Amino acid sequence: MGNKQTGSSGDKIMVLNNQVTCAVVQRSAYGFHTASSCFWDTTSDGTCTVRWENRTMNCIVNVFAIAIVL
Repeated sequence: MGNKQTGSSGDKIMVLNNQVTCAVVQRSAYGFHTASSCFWDTTSDGTCTVRWENRTMNCIVNVFAIAIVL
């Protein structure tokens, strides 16, 4: 996880917290399903999901970026 702080003295500090999950499974005829959810502020937080596959495996990577104001 990586954290980044922004702001100057006297201002509120915003900490950006990144969480990454990765699922790697053997490819089969049965398919593969994942789901995720998060409660966040749509103006400062976000998510990105990437799916990659080849003939033997499936991989799904989720990245969540969540801002925490201190």
